[in-house]
Amino acid sequence: MKNSILIVLSLVFAFLFPMASLGATDKVSKQYRLAKGRYNTLLEIRGQGGERAQWQAVLRVFQNISQEHPKHDKAAASLYLAGMVSHASHARFQNPLDLGEAIISLKDLATLYPQHPLADDALFFLSNIYLTDKGKPDLASRTLAKVIAVYPQGDMASRAIEKLKRIKGKSPLVLESTAKKVAKNRLAKVRPVRFWTTTGYTRVVIETTAPVRYQDSIVKQGGSNTRKLAVDLVGSKVSEEQQVDVGDGLLQMITSEQKSLDTTRILLSTLAEVDYNIFNLDDPYRVVIDIAEKVDEIKVDSTKVFGNEAPSLAQQLGLGIRRIVLDPGHGGRDPGAIGFYGLKEKNITLKVAKAAADYLKKQGEFDVVLTRDKDRFLALEERTAIANTKGADLFVSIHVNASPKQKTKGIETYFLDLARTEDAMRVAALENATSTRELSDLQDLLLDLMQSAKMEESSLLAKKVQHSMATGVAEKFTQVENLGVKRAPFVVLIGARMPAILIEVGFLTNPIEAGRLKSDTYLNTLAIQVGEGITRYAKELSLAEK
Repeated sequence: MKNSILIVLSLVFAFLFPMASLGATDKVSKQYRLAKGRYNTLLEIRGQGGERAQWQAVLRVFQNISQEHPKHDKAAASLYLAGMVSHASHARFQNPLDLGEAIISLKDLATLYPQHPLADDALFFLSNIYLTDKGKPDLASRTLAKVIAVYPQGDMASRAIEKLKRIKGKSPLVLESTAKKVAKNRLAKVRPVRFWTTTGYTRVVIETTAPVRYQDSIVKQGGSNTRKLAVDLVGSKVSEEQQVDVGDGLLQMITSEQKSLDTTRILLSTLAEVDYNIFNLDDPYRVVIDIAEKVDEIKVDSTKVFGNEAPSLAQQLGLGIRRIVLDPGHGGRDPGAIGFYGLKEKNITLKVAKAAADYLKKQGEFDVVLTRDKDRFLALEERTAIANTKGADLFVSIHVNASPKQKTKGIETYFLDLARTEDAMRVAALENATSTRELSDLQDLLLDLMQSAKMEESSLLAKKVQHSMATGVAEKFTQVENLGVKRAPFVVLIGARMPAILIEVGFLTNPIEAGRLKSDTYLNTLAIQVGEGITRYAKELSLAEK
């Protein structure tokens, strides 16, 4: 009987994978249906339920749909089923990688598609994994609380209340009452608006004392050249009505006013048609708005050839590298990771950044700016704003890694994208922890970034710097682990208007690397290799001008 089922499964596969080459939207739907049928068939197999490779094959179909067709109506459902497939595979084969895949898929669904009907289902499913598989009731409780607060009308809210009751020992009525009070009676206060501006670009940050729901829209006034971007913060009250004259040619004025009893309106007045991206961050809660002049899209001419490969957009345009912003991670009240010998990440990143800046300045070709040159705190969104307002050509954020496993070591480089591994999610969570506990409402922003030329250039820059660090350091020191180039949703890279990367120069939690990271000689070697990687990237771009 088992063999006959496997034969049926093989026949299903023969029909399943050729569909990927057809590429049409209706073919994606067929891929989805066939993969779902394949998953259901695997569930029906008794015992082990087939080989793990068969489960992985189904998982890849769902992952490919969500990654290659993120705006397809089956993308969100594919992420949900990817989570279910991975979790079911973990239950059968006890491979920890499967559980990591399940968590990542469900998190991606809740983050990228927060308005989808399956978003609250994904969070509820995630709470089960945290509680049952990971043995982390605190994480499960926070996830359930999010279901109650964000989706009070959803079909998972009542189940989340009941489950939270069992974890916390409180009655459902108390929990439901608390959720309603948060939603209706406790208005968040809107703090004075902060902004960084230059010709053609402005970043605005609106901070509130508690999470709110925001709505953005363009307001046009008849008979006036002024355009206004309105951001309504539902569930808030303004602490002080504000009117700030900016007058930089792009953003003219910022006004905050109480639109209704529970809604604050922030008006951003411009004299030109603008493009903008808007997203929110937590801990503390704030809404970040990047405003830039609307420009015509520039496309790569694939008929041109540079060496043996088609040139990048930057190469075709002959864009040289002049100004480089180096960002020493953490600082001030935020020490970052703390490891062996009492080493603090904030101190190491500052040393490496200063040494790298000295190396780059000696090349005589670069203007180098540090986001901080001493031990002071900077919010993540301010670091990107500094790079943008300084007109940087490159942005490099420097960090030191940490891991719960002491044996983990190595050098790695990241550029902005959606994480696809549990390790990448861990590193992103670690580096985002000072200002955000989770990324949310970033769907459109990240999907746009994934299609931009900046992502291509960031990937090229990351490869040059990573290669330089890994090989250059290995020439002088033994046991240097090259962890490669990866992608993850780092807040500090979001909104950068230039190629931007984040480097992790080692692990403070590894005794061997910690011993090296306390040595100025080792840090200077790292810094020189960072500078050398940037220089090589810049030289490749300059070849396009000749």
